[in-house]
Amino acid sequence: MNISYYYNVFKMVKKLESAIKGSMIRNGLFIHVGSSHVYITIVQDGKEVEKSRETSQVGLYAMVQDLNILRLSDLDRIIKAYLYVPLDYEKEAKRIKDLPPHSFTTNEEGIKLCESIDRLQCISGPESLFSRTGHSQFKNNPLIPEMLKRCLQYSKNWEKIVGNIVLSGGGSTLSGFPERIYKEVVNLVPSDLASKVNVVADPKRDQYVWRGASYHTFNDICNESNDSY
Repeated sequence: MNISYYYNVFKMVKKLESAIKGSMIRNGLFIHVGSSHVYITIVQDGKEVEKSRETSQVGLYAMVQDLNILRLSDLDRIIKAYLYVPLDYEKEAKRIKDLPPHSFTTNEEGIKLCESIDRLQCISGPESLFSRTGHSQFKNNPLIPEMLKRCLQYSKNWEKIVGNIVLSGGGSTLSGFPERIYKEVVNLVPSDLASKVNVVADPKRDQYVWRGASYHTFNDICNESNDSY
């Protein structure tokens, strides 16, 4: 038995539970893009439908591994400034092909980061979540469209599910991510449901895990002390 493997699985499940709690979702489709994993699952009455859970090991850190970043503390700023999800990868790659790279040498603290970031790298990492035209080393991981398709098979009421698609995690805050999710879901559902698709992108969705974890801890304390609030 690989104890470390099961421990890591346990941690991932608890993180997903916290994210769901933090989002306050009651019913719908939950998509969490974290630092190392992507989760897609159906939520009913505030709880995950476990058999519907789909997981990929391509998270936010994997998307930026080709960028010449010297310190992880600079990661958030670089992600927000340069990475984005195109609606059409091939079209966008063609558009930026001859553009000069993003160039900078220092961060706000005066510490050298890198000479440049290739513009194609700014979309190839995020694109690896949606198609095989992104990073080739991720070819064995399931793509979001594939995960969505399998996950939706566990719902008998697609209208209810696709009408409340809640995004979560730092990876979902990439520019263009909500629009791309909307496009992928519309392509999957019957044409008469396309107008029902609704993607919820809370500006603070990268804080769902922490919010849910703190809420859970508070309730545990209350239950242990037998106090009523």
